Amino acid sequence: MVTKIFLNSINNNCYTRKGFNSCFKCACMDKCCQYSADVDKESYDLLIQHRYIVEPYIGRKIEDCFSVILKDTEYLGGFAYKAIKGKDGYCIFHSKTEKGCILYSLVMSGIIQHRRLIPSICRLYPLTWNNGVLSMYDEDGIPSDCECEITNKHNVSNKSLYQTQQQEIKDIFNMQLVNMEELHKRPLI
Repeated sequence: MVTKIFLNSINNNCYTRKGFNSCFKCACMDKCCQYSADVDKESYDLLIQHRYIVEPYIGRKIEDCFSVILKDTEYLGGFAYKAIKGKDGYCIFHSKTEKGCILYSLVMSGIIQHRRLIPSICRLYPLTWNNGVLSMYDEDGIPSDCECEITNKHNVSNKSLYQTQQQEIKDIFNMQLVNMEELHKRPLI
């Protein structure tokens, strides 16, 4: 199922804030993983399809990793499954042995060939969306200045957040009302 989320505007902070190269290269303590992810229906379906690979990493059945189902057209597939937290206080998909997310590791290493296995909310971080508007993430005390930039200056990109997240933005959103070429040319402040 290939779907996209409708997006009608992008906040200016997506163009004025510098992006970062990789969460795996920063020195933060995975603060963003302390919040449980909303897993798109498409990601959930891919988790079920690849359960024989994922379940050994998390030590439980995929179906036991979620607390509620949210019906919402702003998620790929029209639904989101709220991931639970593990005993360590991190998202159930956070690696128990290394930095970052098990799902990211499985996709980036090529073990699983479907990028949409990674929930949209995680792929876009520190960007998010609400009611058709793309903006910076700011929930429950996560600062607008992501710790990834503060703790590791070598990880900061010369590109804007929009530019560093552009591949994900194009995959996740239907942006018919937005002139992509014009947006890409905006200067950084």
